[in-house]
Amino acid sequence: MVELHEESIHEPVGSLVARFDGRGISPLAFQWRRRDYQVKQLNARWIDRTLTPSLHGFTVTVESGDVFELSYQEGEALWRLERIFLT
Repeated sequence: MVELHEESIHEPVGSLVARFDGRGISPLAFQWRRRDYQVKQLNARWIDRTLTPSLHGFTVTVESGDVFELSYQEGEALWRLERIFLT
């Protein structure tokens, strides 16, 4: 069994490329701390509608196999890196 180490980050990402289509929002690539990450797999996405405006959450796997949790609040041009799950 693979053991994961969770790190809380709660920082804005430098830039992010996402696809907005009929299925929703899909992060494709992002930059954090001057490093570029390519999304290899979208693991989960959810919307927290208890917040106004709504918050979109995502977990994605990058090339290294690490899992990143990203968030985007509607109406803001800011994406955040919330957590990293390191293998």
